Amino acid sequence: DLAAEGRTPILAAADGRPLGALGIFDPVKADSVDVIRRLQALGKRIVILTGDHEATARAVAREVGVDTVWARVLPDQKAQRIAELQKRGARVAMVGDGI
Repeated sequence: DLAAEGRTPILAAADGRPLGALGIFDPVKADSVDVIRRLQALGKRIVILTGDHEATARAVAREVGVDTVWARVLPDQKAQRIAELQKRGARVAMVGDGI
């Protein structure tokens, strides 16, 4: 299963006939695992908050050592989740390609 491998599945077709499935992915940056481990050693909670498919997000989380995944989250929902964390006193830092 492509999604379980951390890939976003795309179906290819021509003239209305399926040709196959492709799996695209953004490879994990080389130093991501080390940075996440260091932050966790400092007692920081790491969460993956993404609009990606659940299986894809969980595969990436396994690769980088993150336990908490919030997947299929729309941009406005991301802002809402961040606001909820902040209301509970959490200090939030975000890394990524945007909301």
